[in-house]
Amino acid sequence: MNDSTGDYSISIKGPGLSFQRECSFEEASRAIAALAGGAAKPAAVDVQKESRAASVEPVSIRERLDELGGKTKVEQILVISEWLISQNGMKSVTKDDIKSSFVDAAEPLPSNFPRDFANVLKRGWLATVHGDRNSFYVTQTGRKALTTKFE
Repeated sequence: MNDSTGDYSISIKGPGLSFQRECSFEEASRAIAALAGGAAKPAAVDVQKESRAASVEPVSIRERLDELGGKTKVEQILVISEWLISQNGMKSVTKDDIKSSFVDAAEPLPSNFPRDFANVLKRGWLATVHGDRNSFYVTQTGRKALTTKFE
């Protein structure tokens, strides 16, 4: 059995969330064990006989904005942050990551980015990564806003 990175694929998809990553058998086993409640290894799963899951098609930032209804700059900052994390496998984002992604989304950069970014933090949609004040992650409150399409 070939156990190199990329032989297996893990994907999770739901409202406001899309994650896909190529990984080794060992990494896939650990992920399944974590999801199953900490079992040592998923002995009941014969991955050699399982067909590969259909890969999740990439979603552009523009598509994600249209899908989730990110109309205000504050909402767009959250959508772009979530997109960067879910589509690019990032664990967190920086302000520069977000700013540079507005161009990819065919959206003008907010005229007052510091104010709009502060509002995202104030709403509790993003939070600072512990120990790295320049990196941010999407909170549960942010995920709820995405899931409900900001309603």
